[in-house]
Amino acid sequence: MEGNFNRHLGSKLRMRRLALGLTQTKVAQAINVTFQQIQKYEKGTNGISSLRIMQLGKILKVPVMYFFEDYPEYSESVKHNKENMGEEDINYSFEAFNSQQDLPQIFQVKDAFDISRIYKIADEFEVDYIIIGNGDEYKQLDIIKQTDFSFILPLNFPESYEVSNPEEAENITLEQLKHWESAPFNPLILVKNDIAFSFTSSGHKNPKDFLELLEILKKEVH
Repeated sequence: MEGNFNRHLGSKLRMRRLALGLTQTKVAQAINVTFQQIQKYEKGTNGISSLRIMQLGKILKVPVMYFFEDYPEYSESVKHNKENMGEEDINYSFEAFNSQQDLPQIFQVKDAFDISRIYKIADEFEVDYIIIGNGDEYKQLDIIKQTDFSFILPLNFPESYEVSNPEEAENITLEQLKHWESAPFNPLILVKNDIAFSFTSSGHKNPKDFLELLEILKKEVH
């Protein structure tokens, strides 16, 4: 059943693409995939995610429902809806979501380990996100290098811990100390691994603090 549906989608994609005189390469570039992926879509080898169907609809200048309208199960569903409600429903939330797909898509993470979860989502829907980081991206460097994510990084590092009092020192974990030591090097580590990022002054009450830290980092890089 799934194979038949994939072939149906692929057939509709190919039919409309040829009608507009578009090459597989042109369509692939428009939705940021390889032309081999378009070939697999059209052959029905690979399924097309909901997000990709919406993107293809925009490129091919057809409503999303174009891809489903000749499929038997969908036709029966539409017929049933019309008989019971008089007309086909319009999903305005779906249409609004579809209209936003050309905008940058941003995730804000609580810690570096969220990145591995976002990577799974990005891989499923074939989307490259911009990540608002937390300053500990060095912890998930291996995962980050597998993605095409860009990052927006904070430039506010953890303050040094008070360890002169033995009782307070006992409450400080080794993980906290490691992060305190490593956090200032986080941007440098990303630079050395060719990972694109920019800085945000978010978290700084005084803009001068942000600029001072930025100057220090410039010296470290050079």
